[in-house]
Amino acid sequence: MRILDELVRHHRLIERVAGSLVTFASRPGASARPAETLERYCTFFEQYADAYHHAMEEDVLLVALREAGLPEKGPIGMIREEHVENRAAVRALRAFGAEGRLEDPGFAEAARRYCARLWEHIDKEDSVLFPEIGTRLALERAKLDAGLEAAEKEASGISGLEALGAELVAGFPPVEELPGVIRGEGCTPCRHYGEGCQGVEREWWSDLEWDEFYRRDH
Repeated sequence: MRILDELVRHHRLIERVAGSLVTFASRPGASARPAETLERYCTFFEQYADAYHHAMEEDVLLVALREAGLPEKGPIGMIREEHVENRAAVRALRAFGAEGRLEDPGFAEAARRYCARLWEHIDKEDSVLFPEIGTRLALERAKLDAGLEAAEKEASGISGLEALGAELVAGFPPVEELPGVIRGEGCTPCRHYGEGCQGVEREWWSDLEWDEFYRRDH
């Protein structure tokens, strides 16, 4: 499904720019104009990661899932909530620059938290949400790809934003890991259900799917 392929492509750039932000935040003095550099990072995350990428997910994929009868509580609601939280995190990062506090240890910590949150969000979408969408909305392929094409036509300056991301990564090579952050497939327990959450299966699997799972598992 082309829209999923395209969103995954976005993820690869977004996660690298997030890792690059951590590198920059650990030594902002390495930039001749650190406040301007931070502004460039914030521009990328606000205009590319959020206004373009997240908006495409919400306006195309999540709408299609709701129209298919899937509930807001659980994966759909969590994705929306995390998008809101990520916006707030970028605003908080920008405030460090506006207040001239880039050498404050809190700035580096805020960058690490944002990167960890974004990586976790991306892993959940790549390994849980997108495969489920590919299965459940297979018959909607043409409609979803039309939604992608419409979003691409409405957007402007995307190639410039991707070039900006590449420049930031080249200037501050991204970290590949963070202490205490384990990347990989699957999602962390959803706060909609707490520690007892069975993952996306609890929300979307039918009785027939559960029966098939247990037959395969045994």
